[in-house]
Amino acid sequence: MLNLKSEKSLKTFFLSYTVLFLLNLFVTAFSYSGVAEYSYIDILYRSVSLITLTGQSPDNFYHTYSSFGIWAYPVLMQINALFFWIWVGLISIRFLNGEKLISLSWKKIVGFILLFEAIIFLVFYYTVSGGFEFTSLGQRIHFCLTYSIGSLSNFRIGFLQSGSVNYNPDDLLLFNLTMFGSAVLGSLGYLTIMDLVHPKNLRKRLENAEIDWKLYTKHAFYGTFILLGTSSILFIIIETNGIFQGLVTLEKIFQSSFLSVSSRFGEVGMNRLVDLNSFSVFIFLALVFVGGASGSITGGLKISLFYFLFKGPFLKSLVKILLIYLLFQFLSAMVLNMLLPYYSFKQSIILQFCLFFNTGLGGISPEPDLLKIYSSLLMLLGRIAIFLLPWYILSKINHLKIQKDYLI
Repeated sequence: MLNLKSEKSLKTFFLSYTVLFLLNLFVTAFSYSGVAEYSYIDILYRSVSLITLTGQSPDNFYHTYSSFGIWAYPVLMQINALFFWIWVGLISIRFLNGEKLISLSWKKIVGFILLFEAIIFLVFYYTVSGGFEFTSLGQRIHFCLTYSIGSLSNFRIGFLQSGSVNYNPDDLLLFNLTMFGSAVLGSLGYLTIMDLVHPKNLRKRLENAEIDWKLYTKHAFYGTFILLGTSSILFIIIETNGIFQGLVTLEKIFQSSFLSVSSRFGEVGMNRLVDLNSFSVFIFLALVFVGGASGSITGGLKISLFYFLFKGPFLKSLVKILLIYLLFQFLSAMVLNMLLPYYSFKQSIILQFCLFFNTGLGGISPEPDLLKIYSSLLMLLGRIAIFLLPWYILSKINHLKIQKDYLI
């Protein structure tokens, strides 16, 4: 078991993170070999988007990568996601205030996640039956595998737009529901899912209905559905005469839910967000800022951390953190605006938030090279900052010897 309060653990994290980044860099470079002309900066940008789970996938997936790269991409997605799942899980377990968990080892964490992904893979495999046309069984497996990994880990995958995959738009409903449902499950976090569905926990609750959910499960479950539910209602109210004008009620509900959930993994393109009312943009960015629940690997500060900082001695810290973060976002958006003179400042603010908080944004092809480098730095800085901030807060809580809510 790692002692996550030690400097050795911090060094281990950065060393393993560096090795993983180099692996992504090498495999990405090899994946483009002989297929497309890409510069070193292009490879750097794609590698960073992979390791930070931002997932800026190519517009034409099957024609951009080599045959090796087509399969290497989901493998890298899986390795990168498991890397963060394991570290977040170990940190969470270390600071859980004595709450006993079913699984305490990284092996069991990996096993549970892979089992859950296998179930989601089968659901995706069913949803593409009949409505999608693939060139081969291998392509169908690859397609479903990519989405099962990406949706559960809130990894921006985009719709794999390729002439090799044909589909009837009328058959997308079940596919989208599976993708959004998996994204919500992933944003609840590994430990929350374990508490909810593990057979031992279910059996105990059946035997004794008075057994309550753990504190972090309540934060994750109620926090997620309050945030997503409230924002969906607000989107419907605000955008009724806006981008939802002319849609029937059921379509408005689906589109507003799509906006709320996509704040976790950035499937909304820039043009779509810019067309929103300014208040809707504020709600969307607030969801991006808060992020998923504790124990998840989605971007953002995390629901439990945000909730806990409103309490007691951390209220002042919350104000400082908010001011520092917002000032950084504003100044960095100004830099992006200079690099993207054809973008409005509103677009630059949206892009800045989504890159830094690792939700990604569809429909972006960064030019010039300087923008790719800056975007890569933002994604790397955001992933590390969001990972280490809860670690820092937890050490403060431990030092003060007060109630150690689950924060990661």
